[in-house]
Amino acid sequence: MSKKPQLSLLTVGMSIAALVLASTSSLAAGYKAENYKGEVYKGEAPCPVEPSLKDGFYVGAQVGYDMYRVKDEVDVLDNDGNALSSDPTLNANGWAGGLFLGYGKYFDQFYLGAEIFGNASGAKSSSDTDVITETGDLLSVDSDVKVKSEYGISILPGYKVNNTSLLYIRVGYNWAKIDHDVDFDGIGAGDLPLSMSDDESNTVHGWSGGVGIETLLADNFSVRAEYTYTKYNNASNSGDDDDAVFSTASVDSDLDHLADNQFMLALIYHIS
Repeated sequence: MSKKPQLSLLTVGMSIAALVLASTSSLAAGYKAENYKGEVYKGEAPCPVEPSLKDGFYVGAQVGYDMYRVKDEVDVLDNDGNALSSDPTLNANGWAGGLFLGYGKYFDQFYLGAEIFGNASGAKSSSDTDVITETGDLLSVDSDVKVKSEYGISILPGYKVNNTSLLYIRVGYNWAKIDHDVDFDGIGAGDLPLSMSDDESNTVHGWSGGVGIETLLADNFSVRAEYTYTKYNNASNSGDDDDAVFSTASVDSDLDHLADNQFMLALIYHIS
């Protein structure tokens, strides 16, 4: 009877030793664990994926400020045959914003993209110039310039500074719709009042170039800041006397040296 307790203790001790040995063998063979989806990790845990700017298609929204500069060349011929001119320089400034769509591809550290955009603009300016004729009459020329919209297409070569930052340049061609109003008030033949106007809507176009930086914000979102300069072509308008009695009077106005300095901030969503 006295040997039974000894056998039980011996049996328990051997069982514990066997369990410890089995556990040690399992650890030596490699650790296995399951995540919340039931997937088994074998060996060491996987390395986290480093955040990075994505290539492929993207869409974005932008807001910024337009600073147009234009010389308004106004030539007036009144009924007395007096040729008058006025050439004020107008700075048409205002907020701008719109949408864009593009596609970009990384080639190691280098990047190449293409993009189209459309903006609404609130840039505007006016100038009121007084001119005295050879006969001493006072003439007034009122010029107004309002930018309504902008759109264009560009290519964007760039360099990937790191996984989350891109430096790029913009080379493209832009169009802008501009309303140009010129009102002329003065004295016509026979010392009668003379009123003329030249109200036109012009679509100007020209080459653009700029530089910008894009930075990863989170997941598929990034932000960018950009400066772009656009040199537009000249636009010419001509108008006649509003009153048929003074049919010989005319006014011509040209938008010369038209250019825009634009600063933009944008939020981008990378689709793929």
